[in-house]
Amino acid sequence: MKKLVTIFTIMLISIFIVSCESTDTLPTELLEKVQINLTEGDRLDYITSDFSLPSGIEDNKDITITWTSSDPVVILIENNMGKVTRQSTDKSVTLTAKVTLGSNSKDIPFDLTVIKLEDVIVTPEDTTKPVITGAVDINYTIGDAEPSYLDGVSATDDVDGEVDVTVDTTNVNLAVKGVYNITYTAIDNAGNKEEVTVRVIVTSDEVPVVGETVTFKYTGTATGNMTTGNNAAIVGLVESVFNVTTDSVGEFNNIIGLNKDGSVRLYADRSTGNGNTLTVATLGEQKISAITIVFGVGSNTVEGETSGLLKLGTQEITLGLADLSSTTKTYTDLDITEFSLKILQQVLNQVKSGLYLLILLMAAQVQLHQVKIQ
Repeated sequence: MKKLVTIFTIMLISIFIVSCESTDTLPTELLEKVQINLTEGDRLDYITSDFSLPSGIEDNKDITITWTSSDPVVILIENNMGKVTRQSTDKSVTLTAKVTLGSNSKDIPFDLTVIKLEDVIVTPEDTTKPVITGAVDINYTIGDAEPSYLDGVSATDDVDGEVDVTVDTTNVNLAVKGVYNITYTAIDNAGNKEEVTVRVIVTSDEVPVVGETVTFKYTGTATGNMTTGNNAAIVGLVESVFNVTTDSVGEFNNIIGLNKDGSVRLYADRSTGNGNTLTVATLGEQKISAITIVFGVGSNTVEGETSGLLKLGTQEITLGLADLSSTTKTYTDLDITEFSLKILQQVLNQVKSGLYLLILLMAAQVQLHQVKIQ
């Protein structure tokens, strides 16, 4: 009897030991199937982006897998995904897969290296327009070959380098004397657009003949200003016969202006009393025998303060406001090569700021050639 009890006890102990060993282990072939689903191009030692994590094994639906991260700041486990946040330096992170089958479980560690962020070069938004160079006024004489509008014109951009330039010459009529505007345009890859408008001054090289009426009038299509050179062509006169000049006055250096309605603007400075001078002179042997001046209505003019000084050769004529506004003045029997008109503004009790504005239309006659501005 005692021998039977001893044998039975040994059998119970053996059974217990075998049972305990079986609960602590999982089949190796199942554990080997636990893998991290990395993004293409990544490896365990080279992680750059998010990846997915299995929650089970297809071959055994009873197995579950849960994941933990040693550094959730770098790799956060969320909804069976490893959310990667790259840092300024490479980071080592251990992910642990807990594989469970019934009451049996096994931890499998995976050592990963998350690669540091590369230096990111932030390109600032391009808001700078290209720069167009070489766009200048074009003087054209009727009968000449058509101008090459794009010759010498180019555009550069601080980001794109050289960019294309186009020109709009729609309004130009090379058969009719006048001043026409053309516009050059350059656009960079960011859509920044630069436009430059210049004038095409169309003239004729025909010298006025005796008895011909020559008209001084701005025929441009846009309001602008005279230049510091000879403005004869701009106002419809032959540049080889006439020299038309202006000066600048006031704190803003206002020069004589040109309105698209054909009128000419002369300014006078309120603070100093000084005003623009318009001078028309002949360049050859021609002489001016008669002048007709047609004035329009100015602005900011004041009776008793605004006046003009007309010089016919050496003769000086003072013009009051009534002579300068909505009237026509004619001077005949002249024998001069130059005349000028200066606008004046008398400074009275107090110094005033700003500019008076006078709009006028002019005409002159060279020898028997009447130069009429209207």
